[in-house]
Amino acid sequence: MFLNDYNDLAHPKVMEELLKIQKGHPGYGRDKLTDDAINYIKRDLETKDAGIYFIPGGTMTNILVAEAVLRPYEAILAAETAHIEGHEAGSIEALGHKILSIKTEDGKLFAKQVRNFSRTFKNDYQVKPGMVYISNTSEVGTYYSKNELTDLFRVCEQEGLFLFIDGARLSVAMAKAGIKAKDMKNLCHGFSFGATKNGALFGEALVFFKEDLGLDFRRIMKRRGAMMAKGFLLGSQFKTLFEDGLYYENGRIAQDMADYLIMGLENLAIKFAEKPQTNQIFIELDKKIVDELKLNYDFEIVKDEMSQNIIRLVTNYTSTREEINEFLQELATLLGQDLDRGLLKKSLKKNLATLCFEYDNLKTSAILGALEENKIYYEIKSEKNPNSLGVYVETGSSSSSFPTEILVDEEDFERADEIYRNLFARA
Repeated sequence: MFLNDYNDLAHPKVMEELLKIQKGHPGYGRDKLTDDAINYIKRDLETKDAGIYFIPGGTMTNILVAEAVLRPYEAILAAETAHIEGHEAGSIEALGHKILSIKTEDGKLFAKQVRNFSRTFKNDYQVKPGMVYISNTSEVGTYYSKNELTDLFRVCEQEGLFLFIDGARLSVAMAKAGIKAKDMKNLCHGFSFGATKNGALFGEALVFFKEDLGLDFRRIMKRRGAMMAKGFLLGSQFKTLFEDGLYYENGRIAQDMADYLIMGLENLAIKFAEKPQTNQIFIELDKKIVDELKLNYDFEIVKDEMSQNIIRLVTNYTSTREEINEFLQELATLLGQDLDRGLLKKSLKKNLATLCFEYDNLKTSAILGALEENKIYYEIKSEKNPNSLGVYVETGSSSSSFPTEILVDEEDFERADEIYRNLFARA
């Protein structure tokens, strides 16, 4: 259930369209399905000045970009946790390029780091930085804001570095950061729309924002064994994913489910090994609890020690609240907590919190009153309708469709429980 975000065959709509394919399609990506997919992506990017190529897998995509962009003596700047650094079996090095890894606390590279680090390679006996590689989301589940990418792109332009974004989980990062496809041309030189982890049977869409960067790129693809004879299989999938926005919807669902799971874990006071932001969630648990959870759930054990484990929980577009609730309930039981009360235990850090309610598209508001000892006083306000069916909780940084974190005593529990049930009915 939480093992990874590519444990499904493909989105039903993608499979439905694949099964419609009959004979008669030209080979090697020269077919109408592929042309349609490219046009839909260019529509979303709001540019005609882009080269778009469909690649079977992510590691293959990274190899092709490095070969197309770099001179033989140039190197790649990347975070020490980057996928190309530790998860691709030396594929970049096999091309003859060095990876210059930078230590980071959260798996991300920032503009100042890149500027300062790249300027230390000024001698002719050193490799020359030629590309900056980042992934969004990162390997530890963090994401880049639009401002962070803008600053990084600006520095790369100033320093003559090609900025490439590995977008294996880009749909999730876009949902989290509010980034649109049309923004990407101002945030990087090239990137990939990862689809293997977002509804495709397999495949990544590589985008270069200057057409000349893609000159002879098909030759590079062929030389590296990345060009499929039945390229229309990729064309069909990306046509389905981008025709009506399914690609972005899948990412939004994955992120919504991640937020839902993170909220539940927070309310059970689970310790996070990495800051939880997107659909890769790393938590620390007693080894005995992990062993019990393993009997019913699949997940990756990232770090296995004598008494403590770090595990990774991953959501995707197939995740459901029911599955997450079942997992949280079992975890709560193993921890000796009651889930219903656990989700209401955490006290508010502030005395006042503003909640925005939604009722039949009517935006209303409620003021959560003073917190005195263990009692919460509610004052519900609405200009047109006093009722509320669901809630978006303003956390100070972004909205999330989850219940407020409140501490109640027995006298107030019935009222709090009623609100809690209503929120989850809509969540």
